[in-house]
Amino acid sequence: MPKIAPSVAGQSLIKEINTGGSLTMSTDGDRWAAGYDACVNRGTVDRDHVGSGCCERCLPTWRKKLQAEGWDPTAVGAVSRAPMAWLLRAHEDAPPAILLLHKNEVLRQIGRRLSRLQHEERLRTGPVTQQDLEKELNRVWAMIRPRPTHRVVSPFAGAATRIGAPFSLRQMNAVAALLIDLAAHVPWRFDIRTWGEVVERPAGEERLRRARQCR
Repeated sequence: MPKIAPSVAGQSLIKEINTGGSLTMSTDGDRWAAGYDACVNRGTVDRDHVGSGCCERCLPTWRKKLQAEGWDPTAVGAVSRAPMAWLLRAHEDAPPAILLLHKNEVLRQIGRRLSRLQHEERLRTGPVTQQDLEKELNRVWAMIRPRPTHRVVSPFAGAATRIGAPFSLRQMNAVAALLIDLAAHVPWRFDIRTWGEVVERPAGEERLRRARQCR
């Protein structure tokens, strides 16, 4: 018996189930999803809704944002329920003030990621400058540059005029979209070094202060 391919609506339903998104079969006519006209972060309808008012591109980060916003650093057992809890393995006895630093830094980095997704949409649809192309080329190079390499600076750095000169505005949009799609295959990484400066240094100072008080 031949297999029957699912309809577009069926494919959307399958995606909802596979991604763990909240099922929202729209009953609002031409609306993007029930209760939403567009993705709450990117403001677009080009990707399917998968949950919480988000498209598949934004949902994982948006859920991290909701988790971090709802976390109470002053609650009993807060460390075990913390967003990015693995970062706090060495700080299980951290006071609420240190945990609040953790929460704020997690939200800051998540906010930057969501802003980046919004910026990508502007590059896809709006005017793209030669400087924009240079920045995107530098970004992709930093992600996928071959190792070992003697280069510490992107070969595209400072080459905005040369890069954009051969292209029309429409072609520059296409090149920017291609670079964004390439970068999308590299998973987002939480900046542990910055987190350490914001959280671990004060946490270490707090442990030292407590140790001195116990002498």
